[in-house]
Amino acid sequence: MSVFNVSFLYSEAKYNVGQRVKSNTKTGANKNRRGVVIKSGKNNSIIKWDDASEPVSIDDRLLEDESHGEQKDECTDTDEETKEIMSSMSCTYAVRAQAVLGGGKKKPQTWLLTREDTSIFAKIFHTEKEARSKSRFQRKIDSLKPTFGLIPLYFHLEGRALIARDLGHGGPYKTTCTEIGPMLDKDSSGAPPMETYIFKATTGDIEELTKILLFRCIFSVSDTRLSNIVYSERLGKPVSIDENGARQKRPLIPLETETDFWNFIIGTTGRGWVAKDWKSKPHLLAKKKVNECLQLNKEYTWFALLDTWKTKLIKNDLPYQKSQLIYEYIQTI
Repeated sequence: MSVFNVSFLYSEAKYNVGQRVKSNTKTGANKNRRGVVIKSGKNNSIIKWDDASEPVSIDDRLLEDESHGEQKDECTDTDEETKEIMSSMSCTYAVRAQAVLGGGKKKPQTWLLTREDTSIFAKIFHTEKEARSKSRFQRKIDSLKPTFGLIPLYFHLEGRALIARDLGHGGPYKTTCTEIGPMLDKDSSGAPPMETYIFKATTGDIEELTKILLFRCIFSVSDTRLSNIVYSERLGKPVSIDENGARQKRPLIPLETETDFWNFIIGTTGRGWVAKDWKSKPHLLAKKKVNECLQLNKEYTWFALLDTWKTKLIKNDLPYQKSQLIYEYIQTI
């Protein structure tokens, strides 16, 4: 009788049951998620994410060991690039707030710096010309915030660096080790992204988040998602950040459904990676809370707010038209 070699059916699994893993995807519902393996297989593992109640099956190629690229202890190594930043910016401490690797090398790097006992945020471009041109929209949007009752970052240019105030606790900051050196642990910075803070947001936080979402929509700020809104523990409010560019222009149409409204607010047609982010658990919770917030005190809160905002806009310009569409939608809910 012939005997078949079936050992390939029992190839060693990449991950072990009980092993801690994290997703290596940069977008979508599994972005930045961590969990534990509850069942392992040849090419897929069953994962129980820390922030989810139900386990899911994930392709092993989308996972990596939780400790990959970092260590549990604080990272104290200072690489040459960090030393150069500290010298050129005349600061005594520097930590990356965002890594730029591979195809992203053309993007500016973001840092938290300490200068004369003051903590500042710096986005460092390659040239002064690039800093002026690529930060123009962001500086304009930030300058509008006080007029519309939102917290500004007070951007200004210093050579090739765009400087703003730090929204966190002012350092020293907890870091983890990555392939390119120390990296800020954002959730312990004192200004965690709303993507993680949304689960403990108060009613007041949701009202401020709603204002931010309306503001970003009315002034056509792109890439609106919870990772681009942080909660400043020092200031006690959510704050809009990363207003780097304008949305693609689309024809304005009445907002007849909740789906129409949310596509309008986040600036999508329901497709693309930003829309996918809004299907994650934190974003779905934010939608639910904002929807409830908009339905409460409509007349005295949201109608009054939009009426006030419209007096500060040029009639019939795009921001005015957008605010009117939102006003009309809120009347229907």
